[in-house]
Amino acid sequence: MKKHFWGLLPLAIATSGLSFAAHAALPQSGFISAASRADIAYDTIHDVLYISGSNSLLRYDLPSQSFLAPIALGGTTFGMDIYRHVYTRWFQLELF
Repeated sequence: MKKHFWGLLPLAIATSGLSFAAHAALPQSGFISAASRADIAYDTIHDVLYISGSNSLLRYDLPSQSFLAPIALGGTTFGMDIYRHVYTRWFQLELF
């Protein structure tokens, strides 16, 4: 079952698998510990990594190298797609 979140994430990339931005988006240690991670997306505007794979969407702030409050989903995620809606300024995040 897909869950849709309209207008939640103004992300500048589209992912359907493991994706990385053109520049390195890793903290100085080079590893972010996230249990049961399945997919990752990089928000180039806010410099945040979104990590799926559990019953919440984890958010990691790269400048502060710390986790932000997670977004509770109520079910397990296995991946995500992020794309800009064609006719509006809203973005959609699909978790599957």
